[in-house]
Amino acid sequence: MIKKNHDKLQFKTLDNIDLNGKFVLVRVDINSPIDPYTKKIMNEFRIKAILDTLKELANSKTVLLAHQSRPGSKDFISLSSHTDLLKKHINNKVTFIPDIIGPVAINAIKNLNNGEILVLDNIRFLSEETNKKFAAEDTIMVKKLSNLFDVYVNDAFASVHRNHTSLIGFPKKIPSCIGRLVEREIISIKKILAKGSNKQIFVMGGAKPDDRIQVMDYVLNNKKTESRFLLGGVLAKVFLKARNQKLSTIITNELEEYQDIIPLAKKLIAKHNEKIILPLDYAYEENGERIERKIDAIQQTHNIFDVGDKTIGLFKQNIEDADVIVTNGPLGLMENPLFVKGTKEILGFISKNKSFNVAGGGHMTTMVEKEGLIDKFDHVSTGGGALLHMLSGKIPDPLKMLKI
Repeated sequence: MIKKNHDKLQFKTLDNIDLNGKFVLVRVDINSPIDPYTKKIMNEFRIKAILDTLKELANSKTVLLAHQSRPGSKDFISLSSHTDLLKKHINNKVTFIPDIIGPVAINAIKNLNNGEILVLDNIRFLSEETNKKFAAEDTIMVKKLSNLFDVYVNDAFASVHRNHTSLIGFPKKIPSCIGRLVEREIISIKKILAKGSNKQIFVMGGAKPDDRIQVMDYVLNNKKTESRFLLGGVLAKVFLKARNQKLSTIITNELEEYQDIIPLAKKLIAKHNEKIILPLDYAYEENGERIERKIDAIQQTHNIFDVGDKTIGLFKQNIEDADVIVTNGPLGLMENPLFVKGTKEILGFISKNKSFNVAGGGHMTTMVEKEGLIDKFDHVSTGGGALLHMLSGKIPDPLKMLKI
């Protein structure tokens, strides 16, 4: 059974455990975008996000466990380059070793001195990390490494919604807590989900509507605050379909894989129609130019690649007097310069609002950073799926294990 009372969530943190001189295993998520040609890291956001935790381990013997991508992907590489970037940001001695649980890694861990940081290789090089056939605590990885450490720290927020071995195995073996990054993320989520009379706005888009509609279901049916959802991306198409809006054949075919969530969308519309704000117009490409049309005049050969000016204006009206704003997922196909307008303008508008502003998800994080808006947001989450998971009222198993 999932406990959903976020107001009383308390977790063991770095403040609850003596770290001085201890061997500390830290699971982090520094999974980063990689240039497919040069194999260089294109964005250091997640690497910078773990620095607060590492700085507090200056008198510990620290080992980092992390992953990069997944088997079969072009960016499934070692963590050597991640380590090089980490060295630039922290004074501690940082070393990479191309091993995880072999004798080379074991010896390197045993020989660590206080203030040194050892980065082990991509944890997903081991099939045990994602293999669910065995209990995590019974895997060779956990058995070999847990005996070498005094403390385990989970600072991998972007991965906490996954029951992978490195996230749920070690807390069953050694004293464990959350790191400063996860602590910051949880504090922000608690503020968002706190019950009160404030007006909350959720701006949601992107290509994966499944998790986002779960957030809508939880917030609209469980919160007593005034909440509204401004929708773009595939999620908007799902709700347009649920409202029986006439759509193009292209969009209808695209929505075939999301038929299972259409009934939920219909239920939410029936109960909370005035709280679900859909696009008034859309943008498409014609002869290399951005063209906008009213949503109820969509052409059979068109797809919705961005929200139009009328929608941008409508969204701004809803945002301007909000107390809390959460944005997750772009409003359009932002990889194309023709269709970045909606996302860019709304992010800029949110950044000027005096509300408590949170941005999450890979695309939104990239845009916030690119536009120089990070300091304008109260919190920029390192997680996309993990943030949505918790905004849906769920406490992931790796975090449940670290509750007080």
